[in-house]
Order: sequence, then structure tokens, then C-alpha cells
Amino acid sequence: MEEGNFSGESAWGYSEDNIFPSTPDEFEGSYSDNSITLSWNMINDEDFDYFTIYRGYNEGEGFVCDDGEILGYTTDPGYQDSPDVDEFVEFIYGLSSIDINDNESECVEQEIAMTEYSVGDINQDNNLNILDLVILIGVILENYPDGPPYAGFVIWACDLNNDEQLNVQDIVLLVNGIMDIGLN
Repeated sequence: MEEGNFSGESAWGYSEDNIFPSTPDEFEGSYSDNSITLSWNMINDEDFDYFTIYRGYNEGEGFVCDDGEILGYTTDPGYQDSPDVDEFVEFIYGLSSIDINDNESECVEQEIAMTEYSVGDINQDNNLNILDLVILIGVILENYPDGPPYAGFVIWACDLNNDEQLNVQDIVLLVNGIMDIGLN
């Protein structure tokens, strides 16, 4: 080169993998026969190692992946949980993926109620009917300042659109369900 030769100081370095793996998607859960079945899509990252499953109670506070208990680890896109409870409980499950360098993805959550009854079946007779509607209206009209004195199941079953508010939208959805128009 006409410009001449240049040289500089020697240096060294290293590369660190601090890239988070893909976040699991299509995370779903269902309850049947005293067992909760969780499922999700498989991660296709080259350095994927395993999934971490978390469980917490739906108390409206905190993020289950920060505050919940670690249920287990798996490389499969599914998990079976059999909590030892004998009454209605609403759990929040969390799921994250971990790569070979222990980088953890964002956590996704799924709420699952341990009940054989559907949302809207407030009187637990396995039918959406006018009795459920009467109970729902009664719950909405009795606006208690310190929260309703109803059991967790009743509040869960009354909140048909899962917006944590009991109002006329829930009544409309229940009427649609009773008329077999659908709950969505």
C-alpha cells in the first residue's frame, strides 16, 4: 500500500451469550378429574435446553414467575399438575424457556380454575339457565364496599368476560349463553 504499514496494540476478548431464548406461545391449560393439563408450542431455538413451569394462586398481586413456586422442568411441550386441594381454587401458571447458557425467556401466564363447572354456571347445576342469571344480578346489585362476601367460585363464575368486574356485560354474555348464542 502506498500509505504505509500500520500496527496497533494487541487485544483479546470473549463472546458471551446473553440473548434470551424465544418466549413459549400457545400456552393453554384445562382442568379435569382433579388434574390440570398444560400445553404449549415447542421452542425451535438451536440452544434451547428446557422449560420452567411455575404455579401461584390468583390473588391479584405479583407475577407468578417472580413470586410463584417452581413446579418443575421439562423438555416436552406439556405438563400435568395434580394439586392437593379439595375446594375451588384459581391458579396462575407461568412458563418460560431456558437455553443452554441459563438465559431465561419472558414468562407467559395462564389462569386455570379447578372446577368441573363452566363460567356462568353459578349455581353449579351443569346448565346455563335463568337461575344463574338471577344469582348474577343479585351479586351485581349487592355492591359491597369491602368486596362481595361470596365464595371465590361465585365471583369467578359471574365474571363471564374475565375482566375482574361484575357488570351488565356479564349479564349480556350469560343471556347469550342461555340462549345458546355463545359466551364470546
